[in-house]
Amino acid sequence: MQNTSLVNVCARHTWLLRAAKSNTNLAPDYLAALASARSFCNLEIPGKFAKISLNTFKAVAKQSLIPGIYAPAYTTQWEYILNLLSEARDHAHSKCNSKKRGSEASVEISSDEKIKQANLHAHLCSLAFINLFNSIKSILESQDDLSPIAKARLQRQIDISREKFKHVSSPSVLKNSRLDLVKD
Repeated sequence: MQNTSLVNVCARHTWLLRAAKSNTNLAPDYLAALASARSFCNLEIPGKFAKISLNTFKAVAKQSLIPGIYAPAYTTQWEYILNLLSEARDHAHSKCNSKKRGSEASVEISSDEKIKQANLHAHLCSLAFINLFNSIKSILESQDDLSPIAKARLQRQIDISREKFKHVSSPSVLKNSRLDLVKD
């Protein structure tokens, strides 16, 4: 994959975000480009992005190469892009068809999906903490050029963090250690 493809996809993502969120009316050519992913890939805006094949666009998005996209509700960036394209299309058509302001379509997220997103976010936060914790611990153990004061400070912070957040990586101990599947 060429670097120009990634730049093109990033520029398209930025344009699509603006189209979905802005209050300006889109030109008819741009409205037609929002009809499908293939027609969006055929859209060319001089100075911003050129045409791109649908397969290339899909490959970049499915490999999660677009920086700055955090969308835990979607399994891939491609699903997010398709949803954003639909949102931009709906927004543009609602601006054209009705002159009412503030009638933007909003997506309702179920309670189960919100819980799923919260759990995913919590999991990512704990992974980030554990990664950072282990990196600092590794530096402390492997670097011989640190002063004794710096080593003591780092070790103290590691000990404090380990005590404060031990529940993040360690499940709580069961009160009843006996697990019976069938009671006699």
